[in-house]
Amino acid sequence: MKYAPTIINTLLIILFLFSSFAFASGHIIIYETKERTSEINKLKRYLEIKKIKVSLYNKTDQIDKHIENLNKINNSKASLLIAINIDIKEREYLFIAIPDIKGLSPKSQGRFKFLEDIPATYEKDNEELAMTIASPFNAKIKTLPLFYAIGLDMPCIFINLTIKKGNENFFFEKLYSGIQSYLTRGEKNERQWETKR
Repeated sequence: MKYAPTIINTLLIILFLFSSFAFASGHIIIYETKERTSEINKLKRYLEIKKIKVSLYNKTDQIDKHIENLNKINNSKASLLIAINIDIKEREYLFIAIPDIKGLSPKSQGRFKFLEDIPATYEKDNEELAMTIASPFNAKIKTLPLFYAIGLDMPCIFINLTIKKGNENFFFEKLYSGIQSYLTRGEKNERQWETKR
């Protein structure tokens, strides 16, 4: 057939494009807790090379700006948010925190849920995310009041990361490993269930 090679090439291109999207690992939000640094841009590039879509946001102390960012983040359909502080120093140190939800209700009061109560609905997800990220680092998990978590409609954690110059990729790989484990946890459970049937 005269057009067979063209049709086959077109189908191969479509399959390649489809597989690229199919194997993309998800969409996450990185929320930098200080002014934009070169390290945060390096982290974004590193994760995107690994097929994770990353949207960057910066900390704000203005309520109006926070609400504006909140609307964008909640409408993004991202899987999770990681607030992160990266410092370059001689001594390496890392800790992970989840939002303090004491006094918050995981159930809506009537038809509406108060903005400050939303983090309580993700209590177990926050803990699972924190444990999955902490595992490659063997890091401890703390509980802190996290301003950015108010009204956030997705799992979230805070990471404070102090690393030596030139050692970024070592930590980025461990961070990626934890993120990927969390994003694919449902797929693993489903595969295990299918095997048992």
